[in-house]
Amino acid sequence: GVGKAGKRAASVAAEKIQAKLALGDLSPLQPAAPPAPTLREYAQRWLSSEATLRLKPITAERYTIVVNRHLLPAFGDTRVPDLTRSALKTQLAAWLANGKVRGSGPLRPGTVRLLVATLRAVLNTAMEDGLISTNPASRLGRFVRADGAIEDEAPDPFTADEVQALLGVAEREYPEWHPFSLTMARTGLRIGECLALQRDDVDVTRRTLWIRRTWTRGRLGTTKGGRSRAVDLSPQAVQVLRDWMSIQETEAVVEGKPLSPWLFPSPTGGPWDDRWLRWHIWRPLLRRAGLRHRGPHQLRHSYASLLIAAGAHPKYIQAQLGHASITVTMDVYGHLFPGTFARLVDALDDATARNLPATAPAMAAKLG
Repeated sequence: GVGKAGKRAASVAAEKIQAKLALGDLSPLQPAAPPAPTLREYAQRWLSSEATLRLKPITAERYTIVVNRHLLPAFGDTRVPDLTRSALKTQLAAWLANGKVRGSGPLRPGTVRLLVATLRAVLNTAMEDGLISTNPASRLGRFVRADGAIEDEAPDPFTADEVQALLGVAEREYPEWHPFSLTMARTGLRIGECLALQRDDVDVTRRTLWIRRTWTRGRLGTTKGGRSRAVDLSPQAVQVLRDWMSIQETEAVVEGKPLSPWLFPSPTGGPWDDRWLRWHIWRPLLRRAGLRHRGPHQLRHSYASLLIAAGAHPKYIQAQLGHASITVTMDVYGHLFPGTFARLVDALDDATARNLPATAPAMAAKLG
């Protein structure tokens, strides 16, 4: 302050400092703590350190887009300790009502769940660093209505007839893509897993396909969950892949080139780009087959739904698809099971019917 009031305030402050020092409290001599970082400052540090160390490159790239496109415009100037659960829930409602960056309209629930997951990951690290004691984004995703699936696309599977039509067109008009399409349809692989297959992953003797890696947006990475798995191959899939590898060997000899280790190599020698495949192969293939557009991931859902219809056990489906737990399998495909097991309830009626003559008189006596 200034003047007499300032002098009095300074004297009072000096007395308080002297009292603290007399009691052994040296805090007045310590430099003032720097202000807590804003979410913008902290998130940028998190992306360049924690995200790089803990996440796959493709996941870190996705988190970077989420942070810059959605989180920073909403909370970038807010200091991390000042983020409140109430403010986060308000923003959650805003994203679901009209959260698109380009144009207008609501963000999909799955996208909002990704925003919440990203913010939760950033703030979990802030807790480890001692900036906050609790994470205001914890369990915030439960306020977002479920959009029907844990997988990348909600299940909208092709029917058995549609799969047959799709593969028929591929064999007639896109023969170089028929082995790839049939592998997707007969194994339930994700598109990145199928693109990353190598010749050594195919065991035609044991009718097994090993899933060890994935290829996404030009990057080779580990499978979802980081676990390899073995997938059973049908006789048709074994024959098609055996013939396909034989053709590759013959072409390599004729052309005098080394044999590519990739099962489905592109002209550059590495795997195909999944985005190019979607636009230049998948979409024309659907049009030629007379099918409405659905992403190639729906072949995975078709594979699962056809296994369920054939009476496959959920644990087998989980193992084939590479789900982390049976919970994921049942969350995505559980609605397909009740009709399959309805006959088990009928068996209860059959057993009861055999005892009706003996139980009817006793029941009538009780009611009488």
